[in-house]
Amino acid sequence: MFISYNTEDRPLVRKLADDLRRFDVRVWWDAWEMKPGDFIRDRINDGITSAGYFLAVLSPSALQSNWVKYELTSGMLLEIEREGVRVVPALVAGLHVGGLPVDLRAKKCLLLDPDNYRASVEELVDLIKPERRQRAELLARLRDPKDMLRSAAALRPYALHQHDQTVEKAALEGLRKIGGPEAVVVVTERALNTWGVSAIDRALKTLMRMRADSGLLAFCTTLLRDSRDLAEKINTIGETTPEVSEALADFEGITNWEIADRLGKVLDVFYTSANPEIRYGTALSRALLPPTHLTGKLDPPPEGLTAEAVKFADQALPNLTAVLRNCDRYGL
Repeated sequence: MFISYNTEDRPLVRKLADDLRRFDVRVWWDAWEMKPGDFIRDRINDGITSAGYFLAVLSPSALQSNWVKYELTSGMLLEIEREGVRVVPALVAGLHVGGLPVDLRAKKCLLLDPDNYRASVEELVDLIKPERRQRAELLARLRDPKDMLRSAAALRPYALHQHDQTVEKAALEGLRKIGGPEAVVVVTERALNTWGVSAIDRALKTLMRMRADSGLLAFCTTLLRDSRDLAEKINTIGETTPEVSEALADFEGITNWEIADRLGKVLDVFYTSANPEIRYGTALSRALLPPTHLTGKLDPPPEGLTAEAVKFADQALPNLTAVLRNCDRYGL
């Protein structure tokens, strides 16, 4: 983007150029581009002809500047002659559209007064980098899904395997709003994926916000998947039921490594919980998830508990047990 301006507006233009560069917009500004000994007209012509966008920072003094008039004329000619070139007028505080030359009045102008400056910078960035605007629109649609995105199946590709945790977390929020067993299972898939700590954390918290749809059952099935958040998961489960919380009182404040050494006793508490989602979810975590260093020395669930748990889960959250059995195959 080539910036044309009058030297009286240099402080504002410096701020503008810095702000655009923070968004990775390539800016041609004479203070950065001109070197001692350069032929000014040649360098300016090079800047104008190489830019796809021409930003005219206009103020009363700029409209009287011969240099600005020359640069603006060049930019307007290129806009006519070359496809893709765009001249964008930006008005400094104190100048109104009625004070512009006739050919510029027909253009939408950006406003650089303090009240409109930030919005104008964002408009410029969206113009030059449309992918940024498209990404923002996608995130908004994922967080508040409508029409074609309003199903767990439609949101699943965005919640999984994106290697973009911002997109994944937006899809998780959309799944929470949709609700239902299918959405809970997709959120569980993301919680079982060991890549992306921020998205894992969001998925676990989302499950706890979906307890009306058996989210606690799904949360408990993730217990033994990843040791990094083992203590936090145990505490979260304990806080849901007074009798479990009381039974875990001796474990309060201990680290992941300390809990790992005493994990068998924790599981015994969960296996005997009066809450079926805790009892069965924990059993499924131990019985169906692929073996890890956490589970290698642990006894299997009590006899008959796994079969009961599978039956319970298949009724509450169809496909959950298949996800647990195959999470390594899915690349989770």
